[in-house]
Amino acid sequence: MAFSDLRYLLLLGIVALIVHAVPRGAPRLLTTAFISLAFYISLNPRTWYVLVAVAASAYFAGLVLSRFPEGRARRRLFAGLLITTLLPLLIFKYAATTYHLLPAGDLAVRWSTMTNLILPIGISFYSFLAAGYVIDVYVGSVPADRNFIRFGAMMIFFPHLTAGPIERARHLLPQLKNIGEFDYDRAVSGLRAILAGLFLKIVIADTLAPHVDAVYSAPRQHGAVDLALATIYFSFQVYADFAGYSLIAIGSARLLGVELTINFMQPWLSQNLPDYWRRWHISLSSWFRDYVFTPLQFQARRWGAYGLAGALVFTFVLVGIWHGAGLNFALFGLIHGALVAFSTLTFARRDRYWRSRGVPRPVLSVLRAVTTFLIVSLTFVLFRAGGLQDAIWIYKALITGAEGVITVGRTKPLIAIAMVVAYDLLVTWVKDSKPFPRWLRWSGYYATIACIIAATIDHVLQVSPDVQQFIYFKF
Repeated sequence: MAFSDLRYLLLLGIVALIVHAVPRGAPRLLTTAFISLAFYISLNPRTWYVLVAVAASAYFAGLVLSRFPEGRARRRLFAGLLITTLLPLLIFKYAATTYHLLPAGDLAVRWSTMTNLILPIGISFYSFLAAGYVIDVYVGSVPADRNFIRFGAMMIFFPHLTAGPIERARHLLPQLKNIGEFDYDRAVSGLRAILAGLFLKIVIADTLAPHVDAVYSAPRQHGAVDLALATIYFSFQVYADFAGYSLIAIGSARLLGVELTINFMQPWLSQNLPDYWRRWHISLSSWFRDYVFTPLQFQARRWGAYGLAGALVFTFVLVGIWHGAGLNFALFGLIHGALVAFSTLTFARRDRYWRSRGVPRPVLSVLRAVTTFLIVSLTFVLFRAGGLQDAIWIYKALITGAEGVITVGRTKPLIAIAMVVAYDLLVTWVKDSKPFPRWLRWSGYYATIACIIAATIDHVLQVSPDVQQFIYFKF
């Protein structure tokens, strides 16, 4: 059952009541873990054991590292345990690409059969939670958790399980003592987050999805206009889809007494690419910043700006590969790494240049936001296209202005885009400590619910396939 399925809300309410009714401590944690595992098995009945294996591997890795003395042997042990924790991710997500490098024959056939497995839902997210925990225990930033029930409840806590946010043990473990505790303000905040998430997913993402799919499923049959519109639509679709999921996950956790990491902060208002990555998929970018970029930058500090640029490029290549094993994902990361490095190293100089030209700050802000959006949207072609060859063809069509019949709709998608832009601006307004009057706030709630109901009915009437499938489930 997907989070955008309205039946999920009924299930969430029942789960919150059950968890609250169970006595605190181990019984409540065990109940939460059991419900979470049952929920995951219902979504992923064939490979749920991978989640259990990753959780068990991380738990025992923490215990072993906490008892092993410092030294070279401990470093080697850590490397082995970390690889063991990440091994399921490497096998299920990246082994298929390795198969194409093997010579033909029985070995290749057996390898193909092994890698023709269903990718476990959320494997990248819970594997990174487990790997982060192992790293934190190794460096001493968190103690090894010896309570297997508590650790298991953290690993398989269902709100963050299938598509993040990518949590950290040091953030989530201490909160489990509050699991099931009811707090009125936190519950209201959670319901608001769920409502906003449903709005972004059902009203925005699911409205844009058919238009994007129609073009990207057969890009060579469309001209530059259709490709450009579909690319812009996809940028808003993937944002609304993933941010919507994250908000529903955050709201669900709040109803259960837990605060998850904020994953999006109006990324399409970003002023440059470094700012964009501080606002987009925050739990992923911060994970790579802490565990990959910072150690690399420290090692490369003697090379100054070149070391900084190299660390950024390498980190973003890994970010790209995290999304998939194809060359298009690696190229996506390489481009972003190079552009982030360039923007970081030249921002001060460029800012002084525009100030010297007397460009008004509001105008400059708008131009920067639009430029950042266009750059990211163009790189999303690598993300959305069926492969690198399709992506290259799309870029050629956009550059040459290839002609073709204009088939992509405009009315509904443009209305959806206007709504998501208005949403981001309103959220920014509220964050600046400018709350709305109560009557306006309640009017907004009712209007949002009306939009969700209308969009749901519209999707049902159109018999739109995979309306409730979240894009990041595949990662």
